[in-house]
Amino acid sequence: MANEIKTDIRLIASKGGMEVDRREQKSDITMTGDSMTHAVIEVTNSGGEVLVEANELGSAGLVFLKNLDSTNYVTFGTHATDNHTVKLLAGESCLFRAANAVYGLANTAACNVEYIIIEV
Repeated sequence: MANEIKTDIRLIASKGGMEVDRREQKSDITMTGDSMTHAVIEVTNSGGEVLVEANELGSAGLVFLKNLDSTNYVTFGTHATDNHTVKLLAGESCLFRAANAVYGLANTAACNVEYIIIEV
């Protein structure tokens, strides 16, 4: 595997006789960029923590986030303290493509967030 990014996603839900079982979706993405970052950052409830700088992303980079806190949620968006469209409860993670800087804001108390940024 050279110059490739692979992702696997699976979603299973069942309630009240309704079931969803979306099998693994495999994506093969050609990696033209050369930058990768993997770290843990403390995100506070005062906001302004930049997880991803726009110049780290190339044209549109892949961002993996995981809320490592056991109690509090964290929100993420393109502004320091508002317009957050991603919410991760304690222990949750997500993967998305970002074209702009990504900021984090903890709900009640500071939370550690693991992040991986891959310039695509």
